[in-house]
Amino acid sequence: MRGGFVWPWCNVLFAVILYTLNILAFFEWTPQSHRLFGVKRGVNNRTPLVSDGNLNSCALTALLIHWAAMFLLRIIFFLFCEGSLGFSNPRIVSGSPEVTELLFQLGKGESVVGTPAFSDYPEAAKKIPSIGGASSLSLEATIKLKPDWVILEDSSDNQPYGNSVRRFGVKTFRLDINSVEDLFSESKRLLETVFGETSSAQLAPFQARGKKKKAVPATGLVLAWYDPVILFGHHTFLSDLLRYRGVANLAGKDWKLPYPQVSPEWLIAQKPDRVFLLCDGTIPESFRALAKKWWPHEPELIALDWATYARISFTPFLEEMK
Repeated sequence: MRGGFVWPWCNVLFAVILYTLNILAFFEWTPQSHRLFGVKRGVNNRTPLVSDGNLNSCALTALLIHWAAMFLLRIIFFLFCEGSLGFSNPRIVSGSPEVTELLFQLGKGESVVGTPAFSDYPEAAKKIPSIGGASSLSLEATIKLKPDWVILEDSSDNQPYGNSVRRFGVKTFRLDINSVEDLFSESKRLLETVFGETSSAQLAPFQARGKKKKAVPATGLVLAWYDPVILFGHHTFLSDLLRYRGVANLAGKDWKLPYPQVSPEWLIAQKPDRVFLLCDGTIPESFRALAKKWWPHEPELIALDWATYARISFTPFLEEMK
């Protein structure tokens, strides 16, 4: 049974039990019921415990018993229905590999019942049923998994998909992460909204790691690619993450695009101390040749392995905290 529907069914069940007991008690113990249903008592039969004279007192007692039974049954159903049937462990469908990774890092991997293609981290994520590509999430595959929540990145690309799943009664939650601060605040909001956890215990180990890093100030550029040249702007997670290295991004602070394309002339006019390139972990020789033309002062060239840094989760954050 899905966690989101546990309480309504528990309420129905305990109401049926209570009112059945009330009817039986009325039929068995009141003289009015005997007259109403034509019940006759023989000598060997039990006589009614309630007389016509003290019917009001009996009604008050029955009401108090009814309230006490309601209270006890609420406790029972809370312990056995809500706890055992998964209200606190909702069924989650992830809308992107980064969301899948983040859920596992927050200790919620067991709740994930569906992921998009390329959700390959951690290893356990590979065994979870797929709901299609990250840019073509399947509504049919999602609904078959009977999720309580679908967790999405805040993007207009998945807006139609999110609207569709809500029409089937599935709740959606959107993560908007553009900085390290967002990573922590949005993770906290996710834990509170979806899992009902108000404690920050899951985030404490990450927060502790973030306080240990000592940065060396420097200017820098962060390249997503170099032909054509595409930069990581200020309003991106990776640019903000490199602040922990003390890097001040030379990209324009007033640029609205998160990944602006710039001309070689603009690059030549900059004098970065460090240049970061998102790649497979090794700086290509073709980029080294271009860098010598653009920056005669020969800034430090640093490779950022895309397998670690091309993701919005605690993985690149922990790498920077080493």
